[in-house]
Amino acid sequence: MFRHADHFIHSHLHDTGDRELKRLYTSTSLYTLGLSLVSVFIPIYLYSLGFSISAIAFFYVVHYAFRLVAVFPIAKLVERLGVKHIMAASYLLTFLKVVLLITLPDIGWPLWFIAVVEGLDHSTYFLPYHIGVSKLKKRKAAGKQLSVIYQWNNLAGALGPILGGVIAQFFGVVYALIITAGVIVVSIIPLTRSPEPLREPQNMKLSRFPWKSIKGDIGNQIGSSVNQLGTQGIWTMFLGIYVFTQGNAYLGLGILSSVSFIFAIVIARYFGRLVDRGKGRPLLRVSALAQSAANLGRVFIASPPVAYVFNLIAEPIKIGSSLPCSHGAMARGDELSKNRILYMTVMEAINYVPKTLLWLGVFIIASLGHDKFGLQFVFLAGIPAAWLILSERFKSLNPTRQRAG
Repeated sequence: MFRHADHFIHSHLHDTGDRELKRLYTSTSLYTLGLSLVSVFIPIYLYSLGFSISAIAFFYVVHYAFRLVAVFPIAKLVERLGVKHIMAASYLLTFLKVVLLITLPDIGWPLWFIAVVEGLDHSTYFLPYHIGVSKLKKRKAAGKQLSVIYQWNNLAGALGPILGGVIAQFFGVVYALIITAGVIVVSIIPLTRSPEPLREPQNMKLSRFPWKSIKGDIGNQIGSSVNQLGTQGIWTMFLGIYVFTQGNAYLGLGILSSVSFIFAIVIARYFGRLVDRGKGRPLLRVSALAQSAANLGRVFIASPPVAYVFNLIAEPIKIGSSLPCSHGAMARGDELSKNRILYMTVMEAINYVPKTLLWLGVFIIASLGHDKFGLQFVFLAGIPAAWLILSERFKSLNPTRQRAG
C-alpha cells in the first residue's frame, strides 16, 4: 500500500523538490487518510456515549492546555532527535489514542486522560511536521509545494470521511476506529526508509529570539487559530448535533467533509499558483474579509441542504485565508533559519492559547445550560478574529517585482 502511494506521489511531484519532502508527503497523506476516517466524528462519538457538550468542551480544554505546556519540551526533542523520530512517536501515540477510544465504552477511561494522550499525539505531529516542511521546501516554489500538501492531504481527507461515515453509520464507530489504527501503523513506514536528514544547529533560548521580527505574525496566528477552530472542530460538532438530526450524522458529515475536501483540491492548486506569482496578499485580504462574513453565516445554518451549499462556498474562503499564511510562516522559518524550531514552537504555542480559551468559553456557557449558543459563540468570535489575520507582515507575500530590461 505505502509503496504504491510513495511511487505515485514521487511521479506526480517530480518537480516539487527533495526526495525527503516527498516521503514526508507520503507519510502524512497516509496518516491523514487514517485519521480522517474518524476525526470529524470523535465529538459526535463522545456525545453518543452520553457525554454532555460541557464535558466534551472540557475534554478539549485539557487537550489544548496540555499541548501548550508540552510544546516547548517537544521542541527540544525535535532539535535533539530530529523531525522524523518525533513524528514516528506521534503516530504511535495516535494509535494509543484510537485504542483508548475503542475501549472507552467498556473500560470507561477518564476523559481527561484521553485528552492528554490526544494532546501529546497532536503536539508531536504538527510541530515537527511544520518544521520539516519549512526546512525541506524550495523557496521559489513554496506556494506550489504547499498547495500540493493541501491537495494530497485533502485527497486523503476526502476518502476518509465518506468511508468512515459509511462504516460508522452502518457498522459502528468502533470498526472505523479499528481501521484507523491499522492505517496509522502503515503510515510510519515511509519515515523509516531513510535516515534523519533534518537536524541542524538551532538557538533554543527565548532570550535570544528576535521578537521584533515577528510582531505581525503573532496577531495573524491568533486570528488564524480562532478561525481554524470555528471552521473545523466546532463546525463539525455543531453540524453533527444540531443540523444532521435525523439519525444520519455520521454519514451526513462524512459526505459533507468528503465533498468539501474534493473541491478544496482544485482550489488549493489554483491558489498556490497565485501565491507564487506574488498575489498571496491580495488573496489573503479578500479571503479574510469573506471569512468574517462566513463566520456570521455559520450561526444560522439549520438544515443539511443549506450546510452542503454553505460548505462549498466557505471552503475556498478557508483555503484562501490559510494557504498564504502557511506560505508566509514557512518562509519566515527560512528568514530565521537559526531560530527555525523556536519560531515554529512560538507560533504553535500562540495557536493553542485562543483555542484553550474558546473551549473554556464553550464549557462555561454550556455548563450554564446554553449548549447550542456555546458552540455558536466560537463562530461569533471568528468575526473580528478574521480581521486580525490581516496584521501579518510576511515578506514572502510582498509582490514580486519585474527586473528592468
